[in-house]
Amino acid sequence: MKKIVLLLLVTIAAGCDWMYGVTERTERNSKLPDGHNSGSSRTESSDTTHSASPHAPDTVVWACAVQVPDDYYWPRDTAMGTMGGWLLLFRNNGKVLSLPIGPTGCISPNPASHHLREGHLYTEYAGPSGTVIMRDGEILCSFERREVLKGFIVKDGCFYSLGMDLDDYALVLRKDGEIMLRIAEGSVFGGIGERVPALYEDKGHICFSYHVGNTCYHVEDGTIGSPNSPGAVAEVEDFRHIDGIPYLLFRYGNKLYLRTGTVRSVLGSASDLADDFALFRAGGEIYAAGSSYQGQKPGTVIRDMKGNNAFTFDEASLFLYESGGKIFGISPERPVTLQYAPASPPATGKTLFSDDGAFFFSKGCAAAFGGSIYLGISETEGKPYLLKDGRKIREYDINGYVSGVDVTVSLPN
Repeated sequence: MKKIVLLLLVTIAAGCDWMYGVTERTERNSKLPDGHNSGSSRTESSDTTHSASPHAPDTVVWACAVQVPDDYYWPRDTAMGTMGGWLLLFRNNGKVLSLPIGPTGCISPNPASHHLREGHLYTEYAGPSGTVIMRDGEILCSFERREVLKGFIVKDGCFYSLGMDLDDYALVLRKDGEIMLRIAEGSVFGGIGERVPALYEDKGHICFSYHVGNTCYHVEDGTIGSPNSPGAVAEVEDFRHIDGIPYLLFRYGNKLYLRTGTVRSVLGSASDLADDFALFRAGGEIYAAGSSYQGQKPGTVIRDMKGNNAFTFDEASLFLYESGGKIFGISPERPVTLQYAPASPPATGKTLFSDDGAFFFSKGCAAAFGGSIYLGISETEGKPYLLKDGRKIREYDINGYVSGVDVTVSLPN
């Protein structure tokens, strides 16, 4: 499944001028580069997922999906992303936004470039004229460096983005398209659609962390902090600030360690663990989560701060979500599998859904809310659909695939 998904993402990216060079210039305007037109069309749709009481808030499920011509077989993508089509936004059962795919409107079919936040559809496009970031088909910012987003935050009416330059691989922090900080060398921890976010808020600050070798740096509101290193031969897994406290997760020898401030804790043996561990927060507690290869079948373990296996799941490389006292794990590998465990350790995950023919493109294709999880599932044969806790609740009558899911609350008038 991994080879199929990688082929899909690479080919559609190539068809959207993802790898062409430009010169640097920051530009904010309401027009697309080279006179392109977004062609967006947003309409309002009534909410069809109502609560029992007319005075109670309604749960609204948003999904974005790519629709291609009916005779086009999108999993193979022989047209290299040039087949045309539409990027659609659904509000519950109703379609509220249609954006034409292609370089004219600066919309890529790549699901990694579609992001749902609070009922808005954000898109990114890196082409020969630079990078264009839009919200609901309208320009937020554009600049002439080709960047891929590693994270973004909307705060106090401002759009903060962390990008990676596709030409020199620099990390670039921007506010409304203007450069706040450019880091020539370093790799960021996390990213959009990955297991943990790269750009996040902590105690009201815009933060991210990166490393050069095994030396880590924390960036807060555009200011780089002091270097933090676990030692010359240690391997860093994750580094971020939580409630103002630095958490450094690393392995040394065959042990997994966590350094919190100046306190170092041993989280047990790392001899059977993969190098994909990251910090995970559930029920107000901090855990270390990653893949385990103990025994014949790979799995996922979530260890507490004493090194105990608080939660275990059958599948490796899971995307993890937490809501309402529950932990959900989704395996993007075929078969796509959804598991659930109560957030009261110790607990073992139970399978709610498994499908050999399904596609699940990134962490952003699911959202946990109110103790439930909503998944956008795409099939090689058949229509894409929406799951709630493993049960199909909605089908989208298109030839295409789901590229994002989000859940919001609609307050009564």
